[in-house]
Amino acid sequence: MKHDYTSALARATFDQVRQLPGALFCETMHSVWFVSDGTCGFIRLWEGHIVEMEIPALGFWAHFDGDDAILFLDHIHAFFKALHRQDVRNNWLMQTSHPMKLLIICSSGLSSSVAAHAINEMAARHGWNIEADSCAAVFAPEKSREADVVLYAPQASAAFHQLPKEQRRRTGVIQPMDFAMMNPQAMVHQALQLAS
Repeated sequence: MKHDYTSALARATFDQVRQLPGALFCETMHSVWFVSDGTCGFIRLWEGHIVEMEIPALGFWAHFDGDDAILFLDHIHAFFKALHRQDVRNNWLMQTSHPMKLLIICSSGLSSSVAAHAINEMAARHGWNIEADSCAAVFAPEKSREADVVLYAPQASAAFHQLPKEQRRRTGVIQPMDFAMMNPQAMVHQALQLAS
C-alpha cells in the first residue's frame, strides 16, 4: 500500500512539473526538460515511483522517492533554484581574488573529507574559486578560525548547537539529504548563502 502511495505522489509531482511554463516534455524518456540561459536540466520519472533530477553542466544530481510530499517539493525547489541561479557564475566565488575557504566538519573527519574532496573536484572542473577542507569536530575550534565558511555534517550538529551565538556567523549544518548524497552543488550553495 505504501508503494502505491509513493508511486502516486511521484506521478503527481511529475505531472505538475510537466505543466510548468517552459517545460519540454519527452514521452519516450518520461522526462521534462527546462532551459535557463543556455543551461539545460531535466526531471524524470523512473520506474514509476522515483523522481530523478539533473543539471549536467552544474553537476547537480538527485533522485528520491518516499511518501513525504514536503521532501518532494523541497527537492523540486532546489532544482529550479540551481537552474535559475546559474550556480556560482555571478557571485562572490568568481569576484574575489582569494578562494573561499570552506571547512566541513563531521564527528571523525572521515565523511567530511569525502565531501571536501567532492567539492574540490567540482571546483576544479567548473573553475570555482573555492577550497574545501575537513576535520573532526574535536579540531573545529582551531581550524574554524582559518575558514570563510564552516559547515557541520548532520552527525556533528550537536557541536554546532553548542557554539556561542557570536561564533555561528557564516556557520551552518548541512541538510541530511545533501550530505547523504554527497551533493557538492548543494553544499556550495549553502556556503554561498552563509557567505553573503
